[in-house]
Order: sequence, then C-alpha cells, then structure tokens
Amino acid sequence: MQPELHQERKHQALHAFYQELLTLRRTIPTLTDPQASREVMGLEDERVIILQVHAWGGDAETLAILSFADTETQVSLPLLAGAWVKRLDASEPRFLGDGPVVPDRVYSDGRIELTVPPHAALLFGRTH
Repeated sequence: MQPELHQERKHQALHAFYQELLTLRRTIPTLTDPQASREVMGLEDERVIILQVHAWGGDAETLAILSFADTETQVSLPLLAGAWVKRLDASEPRFLGDGPVVPDRVYSDGRIELTVPPHAALLFGRTH
C-alpha cells in the first residue's frame, strides 16, 4: 500500500472511476440481479464487446459497450426500442479522458448506430 500515490492525478482518476462503478453497482439493480437475463455479443473485427442485461421482473435494461480498438469504431447494434441514457463514460475528463464523444441519450427503434471511441467503457440504461 502506497498512500502517497493517491495524490497523483492518474491515481485520483482511477479511484474516482472505481467509486463510480461501485455507485452504479449499488444503484442499478440489473447489474446485480442474479435472475437477470444477460446477452454478450462480441464484434471481433471491431474489437468491441457488448453486454445487454434485462431484469424480467423489474422491466429494466442495461447496456454496456467495451471497446478494445485503437481507433474509433462504428457499431450497429440490435437494441430494444426506446430512449437510452448514458450512465457511465470512461472518456469523461474526471477519469482523464479526452471528453465524451457518444451522446448522453440515444434513441433506438430496434437498432442503433454508434461511433464508439477507442478504449471505451460505456454504460446505458433504458428509460420508460
């Protein structure tokens, strides 16, 4: 343990990111619901992993997009219709990112097209 590392900006940003992940875990029931349906889709050529979680009892959906690509990637995803609100974006300046590229809200008619930044971690929740 090196407490002095917490004074460094990159360690503060990592700590803030972990804190945000823990907060989301506590506040988004679908992330911890053992009964929730989970669908993982890998877009191998794009180097993107998609996780969709649906809690059947609570009518709640969550979408996570993880990009391991070194460049921006265009993705086309099947997604339940409705408005989806961004809950996490690792590119935010508070996490030492370059700033968000993906909109705070996306609307799906059953499919969405997104430009995903390199090395992205995004989390969306569907609103009703």
